[in-house]
Amino acid sequence: MSLQQIIECSLKQQFGGRSLPPHMWQAARRITSCRTAALGGHVQACPDEHMERHWYNSCKHRSCPLCAFTSVERWLDRQKARVLDCDYYHVIITLDSAL
Repeated sequence: MSLQQIIECSLKQQFGGRSLPPHMWQAARRITSCRTAALGGHVQACPDEHMERHWYNSCKHRSCPLCAFTSVERWLDRQKARVLDCDYYHVIITLDSAL
């Protein structure tokens, strides 16, 4: 079961009578609608019309596990590209104030 399904099934049962802060309701709504038809989508098709795939848009909320994973992976790729392609060591030295 995904977090999206858990929130969708139990949010109204658990918190229906109590008031939650608006940012929590917004996060829950966005997570439950992530990568569903509710947010729209697009079709990716083969030029020869052999196959087509439907891709739904993501919510891009920082608490969404699907969206956060993608953004974390992109960040890691950017950081890995900055690393030198050789062995190196980080050294800190202190110079005399006269220098």
